[in-house]
Amino acid sequence: AATVSLLNLAVETEALKRELDATPVFRPSLSLSGTMNIFDFRAGASVSLTLSPDQWQREERSELEEQIADRQTDLLLEQANVDLEVRMLKQSISVAREALEISISDYESSQVQYKEAELFHTRGERTDLEFEQSGLSVFSSSIRLFSSAVDLYKNLGELLQLFLLD
Repeated sequence: AATVSLLNLAVETEALKRELDATPVFRPSLSLSGTMNIFDFRAGASVSLTLSPDQWQREERSELEEQIADRQTDLLLEQANVDLEVRMLKQSISVAREALEISISDYESSQVQYKEAELFHTRGERTDLEFEQSGLSVFSSSIRLFSSAVDLYKNLGELLQLFLLD
């Protein structure tokens, strides 16, 4: 959404600049008129040029310049917001990668503990409850592992969207 807003502001700014370029500084009033009489083959024409101080386009041009300045300010602010969002996403990705690595390590550790519990359970050194708890620990660590992966991929997807819309 931020990059779409950034793109819209850039388009609006460019349109205003073109409108300013197309707005003349002075717009005199010029009128042409002509008459022709078919019956006696007479024709006449007149040209009128009116110049007045009201025809200066200062007000229109200054309004356009103000709008351009406002859009450029908005554009800079929106760009700063997008840059901040990118930096925050990169930090979130870094944290999510670390969390994923920790989750992988925890999952592997819980699997080792489960195998140990299974071995001790078959020897009769662990109770059924302890064995089931180690199984639940593996299940719980696998859920945390997948949650960490989802967080990482979600942040990567959001970052990708920002770069695709840029």
